[in-house]
Amino acid sequence: AATFVSGEQLFEMEPQDAVDSLKVCLKVSVTFKSTYFDYKARASTECPSNPWRFQNSALFSRLDSFLERCHDVLDLMQTIVQFSKLEKIEVGGTKGKALTSSVQQIYTEFLNATTVFKNAPYDIMNVEHKQFDDDFYAFRCNINELERRLASVIVQAFDDSTTVLGCFKLFDSFEGLLEREIILSDLEKKNTDLLNAYAEDLKAVQEIFILGKDDPPIADNAPPHAGAVTWCRGLVERVEDPMNRLKGVGKAVLESEEGKEIVRAHSAIMASLRDFEVQHVDNWCLEQESTGTEKLKQNLLRREEDQEHPYLRVNFDPALVCLLREVKYFTMLKIEVPESAMSIYAKNETYRQQTGNLDLIVNIYNSMLATLLDVEQPLLQAKLDDIDKFLQKGLKHLNWKSHAINEFVSSTMTKVKEANTILQTIKSNVKETQVVLKQFTDQLMIDRNNTKTYTIEQFQDMLKKSIAARYTVVQKGGGGIHEHLANSNATVKVSKTNENWRRYVDYVNQIVVEGLCEVTLASARYFKNQVDEAFLSNNDINPLLEIQLKLAPPHAVFTP
Repeated sequence: AATFVSGEQLFEMEPQDAVDSLKVCLKVSVTFKSTYFDYKARASTECPSNPWRFQNSALFSRLDSFLERCHDVLDLMQTIVQFSKLEKIEVGGTKGKALTSSVQQIYTEFLNATTVFKNAPYDIMNVEHKQFDDDFYAFRCNINELERRLASVIVQAFDDSTTVLGCFKLFDSFEGLLEREIILSDLEKKNTDLLNAYAEDLKAVQEIFILGKDDPPIADNAPPHAGAVTWCRGLVERVEDPMNRLKGVGKAVLESEEGKEIVRAHSAIMASLRDFEVQHVDNWCLEQESTGTEKLKQNLLRREEDQEHPYLRVNFDPALVCLLREVKYFTMLKIEVPESAMSIYAKNETYRQQTGNLDLIVNIYNSMLATLLDVEQPLLQAKLDDIDKFLQKGLKHLNWKSHAINEFVSSTMTKVKEANTILQTIKSNVKETQVVLKQFTDQLMIDRNNTKTYTIEQFQDMLKKSIAARYTVVQKGGGGIHEHLANSNATVKVSKTNENWRRYVDYVNQIVVEGLCEVTLASARYFKNQVDEAFLSNNDINPLLEIQLKLAPPHAVFTP
């Protein structure tokens, strides 16, 4: 046994492993001794003429000493396991920093106390070495002092805690150490304070419930009934968790007069909270019975006839959305849901995909109606009529129980996207045309050096080069504009002699004319500024032309 748990090995393994090994050693040794006595008694019964006459003290004196040493070392290793938790403990609250520092100081002193055994020149499991008894006595005295200091820290942290749960979290941090006699003795004095704090918490919960039960605060993403139940469950948790912890502290705490009063208050509040939850669940069950199945009989789509444009809307009733969300949250709360609601919720993912795709179709269709110009509509009228004809299925025939929804969605999506692609292409070509015209405006017909004053000959030469360069750019841009127009014609697939197409060409032509006018005006404005004395002075620009005034009596002559 001494070989199995030698002193050197104990400190090389983890403290908990050392505790387990010592318990095994104690169990085996005690079993061995118990087995001897069993067989001795059996021998006396079966062979009374020849009983075992060994003296117990002579047989087991060394084993008893070893068992006593095992118990002492087990106490040492269990103390190490418990105090090792102090290494990572951080105390919160207003005094948290100072109290955490005190805990760390206690832990440091504890480590110093254990070095006596770690560095001992003898095997602590060898019963021949009596020095262990003196060292262990000193260690126990040291530990008692550390326990008193630690109890003081825990009491201060308890007084600094502002909530009941905060107190229990504090106890959780020191779990294992609270069972030590000195610490437990000091904490028992705080049981009354703990009960008073919990009583105040019960009153606070009761007030919150009374104020909020008619209109409970619900999270933004929660449905009405499940949100109310979630709020109620939060109050239940706030009430129930401390009560369960108090029951674990000991029966004596709750059997006092204050404890009995708290138990009665707890029972009353819990009854009210349970009734509130049951009421909301029952009310929802009644509501969903009258709405769920009927709402599924509505058509997939509806039109807004009173608007400027006959916009489409997905006709998935908000009550159905609410029902699906209620079932989802009730399921998460582990509340039983009626079979009728569960059958609807079973298709939740299907409804989500179908409404999502229909929303996409509706958004594209409505966007087309909102942005379609009068000159564009005749070019796409055939496509729009085809779409409207197909939409009649969703507007008048199909409902949310139909089996052909996915086929309808797929076909309608194809038609709507095709029409939208045509519309976006011709609009994009117009935008590209406007970009080309804007580039004409950015690069003017005159390109001068602001720090240079030109002679007439230099100005004419500069203007000639600028105009030649700009003409090249304009010609190239004009070719691009014709390409955009040709691309639009190919996209809408109509004859160039078609009356609707000719009106569209006039529309694009007007955009080009306005753009070229703006090009001319931009160059004219620029030239006007170049001969404006105030503009040149304010912008520190040299005059554009140099003109000399010569005196030729009796006349004054300008050159040129």
